[in-house]
Amino acid sequence: MYEHEGDDPFVCFGLEPNFDINIEDLDHVYFKAQKEHHPDRYVNKTKEQKKEAQKMSSSLNLAYGELKDPILRAKILLKYLNPENPWIEDETYMDEEILMQMMVVRETLACAATPMEAERIASDMESQMNIETQNMSKAFLSKNPENLRRAITRALYVRKVLNEAQRLARKPFPQEASHQDTQQQKIQT
Repeated sequence: MYEHEGDDPFVCFGLEPNFDINIEDLDHVYFKAQKEHHPDRYVNKTKEQKKEAQKMSSSLNLAYGELKDPILRAKILLKYLNPENPWIEDETYMDEEILMQMMVVRETLACAATPMEAERIASDMESQMNIETQNMSKAFLSKNPENLRRAITRALYVRKVLNEAQRLARKPFPQEASHQDTQQQKIQT
């Protein structure tokens, strides 16, 4: 399905190339296709049929993941807007404004003293990610590849800091670990 359709996840699921897709519809089409092509349904089939089912299932998973993720979806759509200049993974697109904003947030995150502070920053970054997702949608609708490229860049910076904040919120903080060690020592004595 995906491999045979020019590696385009929109084609794989029979969707029009658009940033604003209905995720529930995508889920429905994906699960229906997975049900039909899942390797477990091919246990009693020939080796070739099993191999093809495995390829198909893998392609469905890849296409589904790309369309569910707004940044990956935007990168695919950039190819539609500007086929001769798609997103290049190793290339860095500078956006000094978002870079400076995220540096400030990272400094604040580095100074966070409790998981609650890290969670607040993560919440702020989730809100910012929603804004950047809307910006990617607007950029695609405007058919302006440079605006979409800038929106993708901004979203990547925000997502990176969001992931850091979420990771930090899950880790025990040094003063909490000391407090827990003190509590454990009291219990043992």
